[in-house]
Amino acid sequence: MKLLFILLAFIFSFAFVSAAHVSLDAPHNIIADEEFNLYVDANVSNFDAANYSVIYPDSFEIVNITSGLIKNYSIPISDYSIENGTCRVIQDMPGIGNVTGDGYLSVIKFKANSPGKFFINVSGIMSNNEGNEINTSWNGTEVNVFK
Repeated sequence: MKLLFILLAFIFSFAFVSAAHVSLDAPHNIIADEEFNLYVDANVSNFDAANYSVIYPDSFEIVNITSGLIKNYSIPISDYSIENGTCRVIQDMPGIGNVTGDGYLSVIKFKANSPGKFFINVSGIMSNNEGNEINTSWNGTEVNVFK
């Protein structure tokens, strides 16, 4: 009976594993007043669309935002807005998307204007080619800005 319980717990632990993972990738050490790229990395299955927010410190400014690339598929940016330390990004694959693989959703070029230790966070929602939400884990990153 104990073995059955352990086996069921093991099986159920795999049933609830995220179907997608999004994390931020940036240099850990940055020089103030220089630009750096933040990659919104993703590992996805049957991806079609994303709507997410990147929350960053007030001392950072966004210089540019570019589309992503997952398994040789361009991930276009449909729309974005920048306001009060939050960059909201909407992406939708043309036609019926069905992208599976590793890559990045977008690249955000930042400029850090003052020294310190800062955390950049990301959260949002993704959907598959049937319009259903993809269970996704979202992870930010920490950067150290030096003078």
